[in-house]
Amino acid sequence: MYNGTASEAAPGSGTDIPALPFCDLVFRTAKPHDRAYPTELRTIGDHVRKRRLDLGLLQREVALRIGVDKTTVFNWEAGTATPNLRAIPGVIRFLGYDPTETGSTLGEQLRAARRRHGLSHQDVARRLGVDPSTILDWERARHRPTRLYQPKIRAFLEIVDQC
Repeated sequence: MYNGTASEAAPGSGTDIPALPFCDLVFRTAKPHDRAYPTELRTIGDHVRKRRLDLGLLQREVALRIGVDKTTVFNWEAGTATPNLRAIPGVIRFLGYDPTETGSTLGEQLRAARRRHGLSHQDVARRLGVDPSTILDWERARHRPTRLYQPKIRAFLEIVDQC
């Protein structure tokens, strides 16, 4: 019991803690991720948010890099919107990779390349000499390109992916 004398320290005064021989020890660990850090990358917005947080950027800085409004980036990350066709090339440049699947069929590959480069159905149709609805049908596997168009599509894919 503390009686107020100098020989006895008051409880909680810090004198009752023994000195430790390793008092200069410093614990270091990585800073925990923000709650907003995506644990699973399901949407393009998740990919954008992860990259933004990894780089320590604000949404407005990402928007400037991609060429869109800061509200657009917010909506992508919130999952209320997806990038439009014109924004996809900027998103891919920002990420450093294409977050969408390239596909296994020729139509799926055509769709992935078209989106990756921000091309419309009309753009691709004009380059291949077909109707835009034909491009859509190939992409959705409603029908397959004929033997005449398969080499043209492969050549188009090679040229587009070299750009």
